[in-house]
Amino acid sequence: MKSAAALSAAVLMATAAGSASAASFTPNPVSGFTMSGMLNISQTTTVDCSVTMTGDIASGGATATITNVSVDPGSWHCGWYVTASGTPWIVLPTSTSSVMIWMGFAAPSICSGATTASWTNGSPSAATFSSASLPGSPGCTLFGTVTASHSVTII
Repeated sequence: MKSAAALSAAVLMATAAGSASAASFTPNPVSGFTMSGMLNISQTTTVDCSVTMTGDIASGGATATITNVSVDPGSWHCGWYVTASGTPWIVLPTSTSSVMIWMGFAAPSICSGATTASWTNGSPSAATFSSASLPGSPGCTLFGTVTASHSVTII
C-alpha cells in the first residue's frame, strides 16, 4: 500500500513537471494501447524476453497506464523465472524523444522504479532501453526496443 501511494505521488509530481514541457501522446485517448518487443533483462542472470505491455493512453495524452504485462520466451526463463511486477506501470512522455516509465520485474528478485527510454516517432514509433536501470537488491538492467500500436507518437 505504501508503494502504491509513493507511486501515485511520484506520477502526480512527474505529470505536473511533464506538463511544463507539453510533451504528450497522440492520438489520445486510446484504449488497448500496446508496446511490444524483445527486452534483454539482466539481474542474477541475463535473459531475452518477449514483452507485451497493454493499457490505455489518457485523454490529453499526458500518461499511459499499463495494466497488463505479458513476459514470454525468448529465453526459457521468461514467464516463470522472470515475470512482470508492480502493475499498473505508468509511461510519461518527457519530450518528443524520451519517456519515463515506472515499471518492475521479478528476475527473480524484485527490481522496480522509474527508468527512461529513448522514443522514436515513426511507423511504428518505438521506445528503446539502452542500459536502463531499475533499482532493487540487486537491480536490473534493460536493453531492447518495444514498438507502439495505434500509430502513437509524441508531440
